[in-house]
Formats: sequence, C-alpha cells, structure tokens
Amino acid sequence: LWSRLRDIASSSSWQPRRGPMRLKQGPAQAYSHYVSRLLGPESTLQVTALGRHVLSEPEALIRYDDNSVLLFDALEKLVLGELSKGDRTIEALRLAALTALEADSGLVDFHLMWLLKHGALRLLVRE
Repeated sequence: LWSRLRDIASSSSWQPRRGPMRLKQGPAQAYSHYVSRLLGPESTLQVTALGRHVLSEPEALIRYDDNSVLLFDALEKLVLGELSKGDRTIEALRLAALTALEADSGLVDFHLMWLLKHGALRLLVRE
C-alpha cells in the first residue's frame, strides 16, 4: 500500500502552496463559534438533559480506553447528582467531592471538563 501511494504521489503534479497559510477572514470571525472562557472556582455549572440521562445510564457516554482509566464513576455520579439538585459553582463541587470521596480539585476539574466536553454539563454565563 505504501509503495503504491508513494508512486501515485511522485507522479502527481500537485505542489503545496508556498509561503504562510492565510485565512481569508479575521481569526476572531473565523473562530467565533468556539466560545471560550476561563473556568474558575466561581464559575457556575448546570446539568443538561444528557447529564440527567447519564446519571441513570452511565453507558450513554462513550468512554475510550485511553481515558477510561482516569474516570472515577463515583465522582461522576456525585457531580451529576449535585447538579441535578440545582446549579453549583465549581468550588462547591470541589468541596462536595473532597468531603464525600476525598477527591482533589484536579481530579474534580478533569471530570468537569470531560462532562462539559460531552455535553452532560453546561457553563452558566451571567453577564
């Protein structure tokens, strides 16, 4: 396969464009759909419908082998359970996890990011 691909590539007249890659629009416009904010202890999170579903059926989220060893089921359940009772700050979730599971803030933050990434949580933005 690699020999065949090398032959095809060497017979092609295509050449990559020289010089720096240029955006045809400003970066602020091009990436405006990637809303980002720094999360801090005072950031408030909310559970989504998917998060409520995951609380009753944890297998609803795909857990790849490379990060499944980092996921702590009891911590995920605690976070989703706390947020099912109402919105919570990251600091409140860290404290609940420390008290109930002796989980440090780094582990809590990892789980929060993972749940945010998969749409089980959302960040509440108060302006």
